[in-house]
Amino acid sequence: MGLGEEPEFVFTNTNGEFIDVNNWRRRTFNKALEKAKLRKIRIHDLRHTYATLRIGKGDNIDDVSKQVGHFSTKFTLDVYNHWMPGKKKAEVDALDDPQYQEAEERMQVAQ
Repeated sequence: MGLGEEPEFVFTNTNGEFIDVNNWRRRTFNKALEKAKLRKIRIHDLRHTYATLRIGKGDNIDDVSKQVGHFSTKFTLDVYNHWMPGKKKAEVDALDDPQYQEAEERMQVAQ
C-alpha cells in the first residue's frame, strides 16, 4: 500500500493486508476480555448483541438487517422477533390487574 492510498480493509495488519482473525482473537480480543474481567465470548456474540440492542430499542429492522449482513429482513425478524418492543406488552400489563395482585398475595400468605 503506497503513501496516501486508502486501505482495502477496515482492519488491517501492519502491511495493510487482511488480518489473521485467529491471531487477532488470541493476541488482542481475548486479552482485552481478560483485562476487563469479562468472560470469554465469540466475536459473533458482539454482532448478536448489537442487533439485539438496536431492535430492542425499536430501531429500523431493515437498517439493522443490512448492518449485520443478513440476506433478508425476514431472516432478521425470524431471529430477533422476540426482542421487538411491545412483544409481551399484554402479559406485562396484566401484572397490574387486581386479580393478579390478589393471586400474588394469596401465594405469599400460603408460604
